[in-house]
Amino acid sequence: MRARLALFALVATACATTHLSDTWRDASYRGPPLHRIIVFGMSRDPTARRIFEDTFAAELESKGVLAIRSYTVLPGQGKPSEAEVQNAVHSSGADGAVLTNLVGITHRATVVPGYVGPGPFLLGGPFWPDYYGTWGFVYAPGYLRTDTVVRLSTRLYAAHGNGRLLWSGDSATLNPSSVRSLAMAVIGRVVDRLLDHHLIG
Repeated sequence: MRARLALFALVATACATTHLSDTWRDASYRGPPLHRIIVFGMSRDPTARRIFEDTFAAELESKGVLAIRSYTVLPGQGKPSEAEVQNAVHSSGADGAVLTNLVGITHRATVVPGYVGPGPFLLGGPFWPDYYGTWGFVYAPGYLRTDTVVRLSTRLYAAHGNGRLLWSGDSATLNPSSVRSLAMAVIGRVVDRLLDHHLIG
């Protein structure tokens, strides 16, 4: 599955939950909020890339920020040259660029212990005391639960000049069920943080 996605894991489990960690911003930046962002989902898989960029762009646009999907100006699947990326950014008219890439995928196993406890209190004739006594020691077997944590790194750059780094953050998402669920879990938190810092608007 990793070969299929390269950037995003597909894990058919519970709903995805995400938290941001190790965030940083350039506190010296005094420029206006960026309002036209080109979005890069760093994946060799074209479907995963398009889903991620579409989701990120839609979230930005819902907040009033213009967004350009990089696949519309840089459609190739291989690694582009630095000149090709620069030309794509400049031709898009973007004043900012946001990049997201995979940091790692961790599988975490947890043993959930079995349970022995009281059952229902049923009383009656000779049969019922036995029934009651048996249910007094109901056993639920233990099991092994496997969780998957997908870690992504996201950075926001100014598109002008030498491409100044304005913000970066790492995210950890527990048990995403699809590329889209992973993207939605991460992007909303990232965009809210960028808005809070007045880096986009």
